[in-house]
Amino acid sequence: MLDGLSNMNSIFVYGLLFFFAFILSLFLLSLRPVPKNDQKPNPANPVIGRNRLGFFSILLLFMAATILLLYASLLRAFTAFTKEEPVAYIVCDFPENDNYDFRLNVMPLNVTGVSDTLTFDMRGDQWAIGGDILQWDSAVNFLGLHTMYRLVRLEGRYEDVEDQKQLTPSVYSLTDKEKHVIWNFLYKYGKKLPLVKSSYGNSVYTFPSFEDVAVIKVTTSGYKIEFKD
Repeated sequence: MLDGLSNMNSIFVYGLLFFFAFILSLFLLSLRPVPKNDQKPNPANPVIGRNRLGFFSILLLFMAATILLLYASLLRAFTAFTKEEPVAYIVCDFPENDNYDFRLNVMPLNVTGVSDTLTFDMRGDQWAIGGDILQWDSAVNFLGLHTMYRLVRLEGRYEDVEDQKQLTPSVYSLTDKEKHVIWNFLYKYGKKLPLVKSSYGNSVYTFPSFEDVAVIKVTTSGYKIEFKD
């Protein structure tokens, strides 16, 4: 339940909690007996005790709602600034051709799950993947809008700089159009737009692992690689 609250829009969570607190308060108030106009207040009347009980019930209700709101906002803030969204799985295999060093099976993720697997024969000691990143201001992240991205390129990489100069590492495009009008605009003018913190290119690289599945994730600052069995 708490995970669900943390993933919901903060404004919606606050409004929902206030709504329930308000409805419960009205319900408790409706239970208070109202004295008649011609009835004089009697200090010994037990109605006073029930009125006080109703007041303290409402007070406790609002205190509980306030604590719940504070906890939900802290949980939302933690989730917003530590969120990591998986965007692709990569599995490394041995090459079928001696002209290559390893083979990568790339499985990009979309809104419906894993898309078609793409296979690439790689030259190099390592592999690198990267693309475009649009980083929002902290306030926008808190409201639930996560970092925007676009995977662009998969590359081989040599550990030694001289090998990188003399040899030819593999380079593949992961998109039909690397030169994108909107992303080019964001690169040039994104820093001048409201609510945008930065727009830039970002890549991560690692050695091929033939036993683990590499998970490419997007964080609030860019791409990262994690391995799982």
